[in-house]
Amino acid sequence: MNRIITISAWGILYVLCLSWIIGCDTPGTAAPGTSTPGTAAPGASTIGTGTETSTSEPASAARLELTLFTRTEDHRLTYFELDDHDQLRFAGGRMASSRAGRLVGTLNAQDRQRLRDIVTQFDLMHAPGRLFAQGLRVTYNARIRFQGTEHLFNCADEDVPGLKELHAALLDIYGRLSARNLPGLK
Repeated sequence: MNRIITISAWGILYVLCLSWIIGCDTPGTAAPGTSTPGTAAPGASTIGTGTETSTSEPASAARLELTLFTRTEDHRLTYFELDDHDQLRFAGGRMASSRAGRLVGTLNAQDRQRLRDIVTQFDLMHAPGRLFAQGLRVTYNARIRFQGTEHLFNCADEDVPGLKELHAALLDIYGRLSARNLPGLK
């Protein structure tokens, strides 16, 4: 009986620690740099179990920021990061696992609008997610900030329509920006 209680206590502790590390709050706790709903300072961003929060940033409300990490069944990894200055960073393979991409270039207005259209068309700001997403083909970890709201979620395969399209668009943009930086192709 004591062994079952000990195993259960360790399991609960493991889940709580893991939740805290990845930023999913449990009632009464918060990851570093976040706060529980209703306790944030005015204008501050919060990230909770709903993973959707409003911020008061009217000047950057139209800006799109995102990070998208993917892992396929055959262990191919990609990591994209688009910052609020429309600069795209990319990492693939082992470098993607550290989530530190190298600067590829700056998006033009057409590419920026293409990504915004995908986010709005597929309603990615309200996409459901899972704490532990395990996919048969691909697993996604996404953070999107758009129109003053930030949304974090994990999902697998085709759980969230639009992520496959977003990933394909980012790959296309990455390819064009990378080709622009190659000598002799200017």
